Amino acid sequence: MKKPGTFIVKNISQKEIGCQINYSELSNFFHEKPYRKFSIKYVIEGSENYTANGVKYKVNAGEYLLASSHTEGCILVKENQYAKGICIDLSNDVFAEVMAQGAPMDELNELITSNFFNSTQFLENKFQVTSSKTGAQLIQLHNQFVLQKDFEMSVDNGFYFQLIEALISDYIPIYKQLQQISSKKIKTRKDLWRKTNEGMNMLNELYLQEISVRQIARAIGLSEYYFFRLFKSIYQISPYQFVLNKRLKYATSLLIESDLNISEIADQSALGDIFSFSKIFKKAYGISPSQLSRK
Repeated sequence: MKKPGTFIVKNISQKEIGCQINYSELSNFFHEKPYRKFSIKYVIEGSENYTANGVKYKVNAGEYLLASSHTEGCILVKENQYAKGICIDLSNDVFAEVMAQGAPMDELNELITSNFFNSTQFLENKFQVTSSKTGAQLIQLHNQFVLQKDFEMSVDNGFYFQLIEALISDYIPIYKQLQQISSKKIKTRKDLWRKTNEGMNMLNELYLQEISVRQIARAIGLSEYYFFRLFKSIYQISPYQFVLNKRLKYATSLLIESDLNISEIADQSALGDIFSFSKIFKKAYGISPSQLSRK
């Protein structure tokens, strides 16, 4: 076990509801039981390395990891690394209180109970703060820390209620996606969801580059056909159509906002020559690119 290094922590707890927030600054740090309750591990600066039920996560600045109290694993910040982060522990009682109120959680209540978030069924995974309602709450909390001198601040129960509402809202589609994966073992469903989600994130990042779906599938350890099937089951769209839609959306923004000509836009959007681009665009939107172009 590594010797603990830098460990600066500011604790804000709400004992009556069993929730707490820890702000930390870490270097050369190791802890073998970081998941006390349902936990949100949000990294503000640097990176933290987690293991969660055998899966390794490098959580970088602007990302957060979700894990339940049933998650086994550890946290490591290496000697030559430095990380600032916020850890939030949420009690099952608060989940139950929020979900007992019904709307806007009715859709999820029909599927699972409040115990789900602190069960072995929960999907551990990392997410971007910029792409979720939970992330928006974390950014707001981070900003509060920054504004408060020496981090002297308090958080009322309302923050935890809003955070759990955001978590539930974010998790409804993920829960439904997990049910689309045809495996009896929850561990297998989780692993396949993570791989497919990783592939989706890669497509989302590289959609303007000359990279094939086959290359993405290989990068995540799946065959092209299996990735295609999983992707379509989970997201209700094929990976090929997903990339095409992203390119068309980007091309549309260039047509409306830029001074590029249509041939240049076709090239920058990775949609072929002007003739192919016009044909694809008209099929998708019912109008030609020239009808939107500023030129």
